[in-house]
Amino acid sequence: MNIDFTHTRLETLLERAFELKKNQIQLTGTASPLALAYFLSQSYSKVINNLPHLVVVGGLAEAHRLQQLLGFFSPSRSAIILPAYDVNPYSGLYPNSKSTSGRLHFLSTALQAKAGDIFIATPDALMQKTLPVQVLKNNLHRLSAGDEFPGDLHDFFGSLGYITAPMVEDKGQYAVRGGIVDIFPPTTDHPVRLDLFGNQIDTIRFFSVDDQRSIETVETFLLCPAKETLFRDETHQKLIQRFKESLTDREIDRQEADEIVRSLVLKNQFPGMEFL
Repeated sequence: MNIDFTHTRLETLLERAFELKKNQIQLTGTASPLALAYFLSQSYSKVINNLPHLVVVGGLAEAHRLQQLLGFFSPSRSAIILPAYDVNPYSGLYPNSKSTSGRLHFLSTALQAKAGDIFIATPDALMQKTLPVQVLKNNLHRLSAGDEFPGDLHDFFGSLGYITAPMVEDKGQYAVRGGIVDIFPPTTDHPVRLDLFGNQIDTIRFFSVDDQRSIETVETFLLCPAKETLFRDETHQKLIQRFKESLTDREIDRQEADEIVRSLVLKNQFPGMEFL
């Protein structure tokens, strides 16, 4: 009984703050992820439920804990974590593909956030630079059965940061075999198989990586970029020039620098590119 009363009281306070158009609302009283998960998933307030929510927590373990609790209270509610890169720019190591895919899943979903969606992030994850919003919007493609597919598939997928492979096994890969195109976007749990009739999409199916068998036929899916760094014609020359200027008076391996410049000129993705 007391829990219901406190819960309702908090909703009333928040609704009043939203009515007053307050930009910052400070709540004091608990740091419990259990209490927060209960409140976000069980709120009766239309004002609160009609908004997507961004929750910033101290670390990745707390983010996963909150996600688990939200799943317990409301299994059907979407709660997505924005991961930070698992290495720093000066370690000589590169972000793993799982982190990159997780970030792109978060960003693509957040761009189309629906009422009640919950997004969880850490300060480190939010501070990492990523695609400008308009660039991300311009590179999201809703593909449906009956749509015309671009003529040059390799240029199309390359512009989105996808890597060609003989067989799709990991997110960010694509494979072309005659009239069949397999893609593994960061936003889906399973890769997607497109059956083409000429340049037109005939059918769209999710399939299993393990045995390559179809799981489900769908009418549409969202194709998002596979990388947070994309080459754009309008900024390409400026990009190369600025990178060359950044090498001035720096002690850096000349061969490595030349290799990076060559990759930038050819618009080839390379490990660690995110840190530039």
